[in-house]
Amino acid sequence: MREATQSAETTGRPGYLKGFWALMVTQFQGAFNDNALKLLILLFLPALFPPKAGIQSHITWITNALFLIPWLVLPGQAGAFSDRYSKRSVAIATKYWEVGVVALAVLAFYFREPYFIWFVLLLMSTQSTFFSPAKYGILPEMLPETRLSWGNGYLQMTTMVAIILGTLVGGVLLDLSGKYVYLAMTPLLLLSVIGAVSAHFITRVPRANPSQKIPLNPWSGVWTYLKIYASDRWLLLSLLGMVYFWFVGQLMQANIVEFSKGPLLGLTSDTARASLVGALAIGIGFGAVAAGYLSGGKIEGGLVPLGAFGLTLFLALLSLPGVTYVWCLVLLFGVGFSAGFYEIPLAAAIQDRSPEKMKGGMLAAMNLITFSGMLLATGLFALLFSVWSLSPRVIFLVGAVLTSIVGVVSVYFMPMYLVRLVLWFLTHTLYRLDVRGADKIPHKCGALMVANHTSFIDALAILAATDRSVRFLFSAELYDIWWIKPFAKAMRALPISTNAPPRQIIESLRQARQTIADGDIVCIFAEGQITRTGQLLPFKKGMEHIAHGIEAPIIPVYLDRFWGSIFSFAKQRFFWKLPRRIPYRLSVCFGEPMPANTPAPAVRQRIQALGSEAYMNRKLDTPLLHRRFIRMARRHPSRMAMADMRTDRMSYFKALIASIILARKKHRTPRGPAAVGILVPPSVGGAVANVAVQIMGKVAVILNYTASAESLK
Repeated sequence: MREATQSAETTGRPGYLKGFWALMVTQFQGAFNDNALKLLILLFLPALFPPKAGIQSHITWITNALFLIPWLVLPGQAGAFSDRYSKRSVAIATKYWEVGVVALAVLAFYFREPYFIWFVLLLMSTQSTFFSPAKYGILPEMLPETRLSWGNGYLQMTTMVAIILGTLVGGVLLDLSGKYVYLAMTPLLLLSVIGAVSAHFITRVPRANPSQKIPLNPWSGVWTYLKIYASDRWLLLSLLGMVYFWFVGQLMQANIVEFSKGPLLGLTSDTARASLVGALAIGIGFGAVAAGYLSGGKIEGGLVPLGAFGLTLFLALLSLPGVTYVWCLVLLFGVGFSAGFYEIPLAAAIQDRSPEKMKGGMLAAMNLITFSGMLLATGLFALLFSVWSLSPRVIFLVGAVLTSIVGVVSVYFMPMYLVRLVLWFLTHTLYRLDVRGADKIPHKCGALMVANHTSFIDALAILAATDRSVRFLFSAELYDIWWIKPFAKAMRALPISTNAPPRQIIESLRQARQTIADGDIVCIFAEGQITRTGQLLPFKKGMEHIAHGIEAPIIPVYLDRFWGSIFSFAKQRFFWKLPRRIPYRLSVCFGEPMPANTPAPAVRQRIQALGSEAYMNRKLDTPLLHRRFIRMARRHPSRMAMADMRTDRMSYFKALIASIILARKKHRTPRGPAAVGILVPPSVGGAVANVAVQIMGKVAVILNYTASAESLK
């Protein structure tokens, strides 16, 4: 499926984006209806119970509990359905289910039966429980990995916008319907029909696991899914990060409601109070989309600590005394924006790294854990606010402290997050990284990368070019340099020393071979040292020893434009030179996979060919001759441009006028070949003719006027 989606991206398969936007419409409508119906119930139910019944104070928590129950008791069935059947089919079925539920809601509101209304809410939440694994699980099946963060960004943004609009419109519908409350359900019924129709336009995907059984036990298989999470550190930390995202979101949402009621802001309007939650939700939406775009076509784990830092900062600022209403809106938007940065890489990692035939179950298990975290957040807020009587301002500070702890712990257990954050900053400030052929890298299996070695940042550039876990074979001498060692450890580099005893070298190569067999990518700089000339050096035999006997491909890699950077040996020194320009453009080019038994000379030849291709594909850094000449003439028209034995001095202005006149005169002649030969001695006339030919859009070919006729021919 991944290969199919990559092909779709490159060939522009009809319906590729059409199916994605159909999913966005479908899930937007579902989230809108869920929240509008929930708010209608919360606002309408108190009028249905007599004051003496004593249930008014329990309506809110009963309604919220009924909404959460299906998410907690049906993860096994929801995940199994998404894996056994096509996720598109599950989406269509649940949308028709929603149409029936909203039709029942019309009857429930018409008869004004509170328990019937609660039953309808339970059915609606159950429908969402089954729809959720399908809508999240279908993304990696319809989108290539390079678009997964982008797709998650739009999914999160449309969800947040739907939540805001559903919450606002629910109250408006109740006011407009007056005593005929059932009429408020008419727009929701129409939207449900629209959602059912749009579901039919979602991209068709095959069934992930047709043999999957539907369990009777609601929690059947959850332990299996959790063991898969535990077996992959990246998956496990992504799951825990998602749990914390929803945990802190639930905690802050409850705190914002109480914060808006307090005397600090002095808000008396319900609209002004609702705008605080709206600012948070809008921030999450914009942050999610920004994270999707800034991920650069891969799952960028470096955004996780950046989002955690932003959450900590803005929550801490909210805890300061004297925060005005306007500043509160700005800071809550910042909280939401940071949360979007934090959540998108985690969601994309879970979708991408989950086993192909178990994505639905993995996402259903994630829903179970995250909603449990939301219940825990509800209990923590009750403890902090009701039992311990802490002010909302202090609870913001508690949230900031918790987030800082989570950020530090995540970086401690996954230092690659910090490395990728540094790389993300570098490639968006001092450097610009062009990546070619990233689709040649195997998605999950192990491989041996072989690259040229031009500078001290070669390993970091390769790591920034892909979201795969790449372990580098490092020279032990470089590994022990004090400022390199922390990064090398974080990247889990494999040190090897050519001066070590043969037994130790063989053990290092065996460890690299085992790493590939375990499914990771190992990268070796086969030259054995950084080039001192900018040219590709002969390859050592180490790569052949690593590749011997493994069933994994060799990926040739060429690093272009690194020669000349401050980290290369250009100008006969490392580091101590000024950069040519900022940002400095670099290129990483991946070639077609080669068999494991390919000899070193053949791999070297392929890397040389990649270098030639990279040179031909370079973007033009310096302007063409005539454009540069015209630019110079505009800046300094009176400055001397050229002279010869017959012309003492010709300014840029005169030379430009002469070139334009000659170009216009020659342009009237019949069109000839693209190249024009110039057989003129070195002189002012020859220079003017050269500029004129290029102004005409031709290629100037300078001919040697002293050569013989045969040589010229």
